[in-house]
Amino acid sequence: MSALAILMIVGSGGLALAVGLALVHANSAWRIGAVVAVGGSVALAAAGFVAVFSEQLVWRPFHWFGLGRGGVQVDQLAGLFLILTGVVSALLFVATWTEGPRAARVLRPLLVLCVVGVIVVDNVFEFLIVFELTVVAIYALISVRYQDPLARRAAELTLTLAKLGGGAVLAGLVLLGVQAGSFSFEQLAHVGPHLSPAVRGVCFGLLFAGFAVKAALIPLQTWLPGAYGGADADSSGFVAAVSLNVAFYAMLRMWFGFLGHPAVWWAVLALLVGALTALIGILGGILQRELRLFVAYSSIENSGLIVTDLGLALMGKAQHRPGLIGVGLIAAAFQITAHSVAKAGLFASVAAVEHSTGTSDMERLGGLYRRLPAAAIATLAGGAALAALPPFSGFVSEWLGLEALMQGFRVGGTGSHLAIALAGALVALTAGLAALAFVRATGMTFLGMPRDHSIEPAPESHPARWGMGLLALASLAIGIAAPWVVKVLEHGLLPVGGATAIGHISQLGWLVEPGYPHFASISPTVLALTLTGFALGAACIRRLASLRRAKRVPVWASGVTVTGRRAQYTAIGYANMVRVIFNVVYRVRTQLRTIGDQRFPERLSMMRAEPRLFDPGWLYRPITSAFTKAAELARNIQAGPLGLYLLYLLLAFIALLLVAPRLG
Repeated sequence: MSALAILMIVGSGGLALAVGLALVHANSAWRIGAVVAVGGSVALAAAGFVAVFSEQLVWRPFHWFGLGRGGVQVDQLAGLFLILTGVVSALLFVATWTEGPRAARVLRPLLVLCVVGVIVVDNVFEFLIVFELTVVAIYALISVRYQDPLARRAAELTLTLAKLGGGAVLAGLVLLGVQAGSFSFEQLAHVGPHLSPAVRGVCFGLLFAGFAVKAALIPLQTWLPGAYGGADADSSGFVAAVSLNVAFYAMLRMWFGFLGHPAVWWAVLALLVGALTALIGILGGILQRELRLFVAYSSIENSGLIVTDLGLALMGKAQHRPGLIGVGLIAAAFQITAHSVAKAGLFASVAAVEHSTGTSDMERLGGLYRRLPAAAIATLAGGAALAALPPFSGFVSEWLGLEALMQGFRVGGTGSHLAIALAGALVALTAGLAALAFVRATGMTFLGMPRDHSIEPAPESHPARWGMGLLALASLAIGIAAPWVVKVLEHGLLPVGGATAIGHISQLGWLVEPGYPHFASISPTVLALTLTGFALGAACIRRLASLRRAKRVPVWASGVTVTGRRAQYTAIGYANMVRVIFNVVYRVRTQLRTIGDQRFPERLSMMRAEPRLFDPGWLYRPITSAFTKAAELARNIQAGPLGLYLLYLLLAFIALLLVAPRLG
């Protein structure tokens, strides 16, 4: 048995054992299960490294009724996502080392196990089964808090949209499999690219719609904030940083592996939907006063950025530009990596804040960095990464994406040029708004003075500190070691990008040069060393200045220390500038109500309507109503008398007699 097979068995078995131990009521069993889950996740990450650099695993013991063999295949792409899943899951298991609801402790390793299943299966039926199991696990994690009506509604919306998306994925894969004559991934990769353009176009449209639900692309993004907010605090990180990657893995595997040469409209659709999703996501997050909801909207933004990069890779493939294929795929994979690690750290810190204070309302928080230093560091690192600030991981990924978009002049066609230019402008605007949004979230939560003196923060647990610290360090390390991370990503993307395209990102020592030579280059490692040197120099100057005798006076701090917490900015007040500038998008409606005499009112009350753009009931209500009516009709048919069933059979038999001669 190969080393890869042993690591896969140990990793999967460890997660399965952790599920079983979590079912036991004893605290010792739960703690042992947590350790086993960490060990299993580490083993899966090690298996991913072996698959990316050394060997692959193929095991196909099943034969699906003549529709293709099935089993497990761990190639470089699967290995890349196993690395990401294993590392992030292990750190999350450490960071969420709290008892919490017993059902959630069972479901977290089960969700990771389902994600691993999606990554390694190699048959359409297997994929659909485990893909739906991830949805059921997410639904169950949200339903743990069934006492909360908001959590119940979020679980229902998540399941409903996931089923619609799953139906689109089912239709696309079945159509592709029927046309190809097999449902084996191996056969689809060989036969799929040679199908007619019309069939491949329909399959792409169905798969795009299905994965758009899972990736929370507009206008199907509404389920995600409710799902992240509805799950318990410790489970949100697993939903955001682990399960969301399923959609991106499937996009890479099927768009680039099964469908062959794309049409230009595929790329235009991905570019525009991705860029608009990124902008809408960050605009929605800026208005949130709940820290957890803000982090959730940030996931929508990052999903849009990833799909934009994939759209550029599709454009390069459609117009035979291997350099754009390579830089688009690498930028997307780097963004997936940066988002997963940073989002795991952010949700771990949100969980620490909620456990410590009982709330994540930024209007009530403030000054928490003294009591929750690890959470403050994790939030700062994760926020800096997702706001694309150097030297953190998100800076490199967004720089690669923007550099790729700026090379849109290499493709032909006015429509393609306009799509790339518009996507580039939207992504650049999104990057600026993201920086403002994360400054707001970090400052309102951890800096300044406490806004609500009734909150008495409890200290962080030691395992949570370790987990959050390691996640913060990982976000920094990925950015500093970007040239070596790019090499790992290149090896992992070979099955879908090909050696011709993937080799177009150069690493000249510590230098990264995307796409084509002499266009742009950067050295994140040198940049990090330079920033460190500046920081050390500033510290030395400050130390030398402190040795001189100087007069010390209190810091002015805008009068906060004199007038207290009421002189500080609130979360809503800080975001008001953005709300006013983008009100054409938000369309926020305010209503002022006076209590008492109109000229000399006793009290003023102002109501603010929620932006309809971010809760498109106009789209979901007709669909929900139609499905409800169809379900009522089906229920009436199901509960009918025996005579009615015989009538159905008679009508079906008559229809068969009428249709059969025509078919013959």
